[in-house]
Amino acid sequence: MSQYDLIGKNYSEMIRTDPVKIFVQRPSAVNLLGEVGGKKVLDIGCGDGIISRMVAEQGAIVVGIDPSGKQIMVALGEEKKQPLGIKYFVSEIQSFSFPKKFDSAFAVMVFAYANNSKELQSFFD
Repeated sequence: MSQYDLIGKNYSEMIRTDPVKIFVQRPSAVNLLGEVGGKKVLDIGCGDGIISRMVAEQGAIVVGIDPSGKQIMVALGEEKKQPLGIKYFVSEIQSFSFPKKFDSAFAVMVFAYANNSKELQSFFD
């Protein structure tokens, strides 16, 4: 079970008003991706999907994965309210499989959750 399964929706509500996330983290992540229009992009550790949505709004075809089922439920709820065509999956990056290749992938605040260097390496494998 992901630690975010315990705090799910409450965490999502809290981070939506966090100035560091609003003005620094999210715009920086999106800007680092560059031009994404028409590209297939994987959001690793997408959480509630807020950055996935920002990338999709720029024309990307987005897939988001997260080990927290509760965070994915929040993301799916947002997708239902305002569809952008984002596909979300509950999965660890190490076990995720998708039939198509991605043009880009990004992970915001994910690598800090590795318990050791071997697990960190597995994120990249």
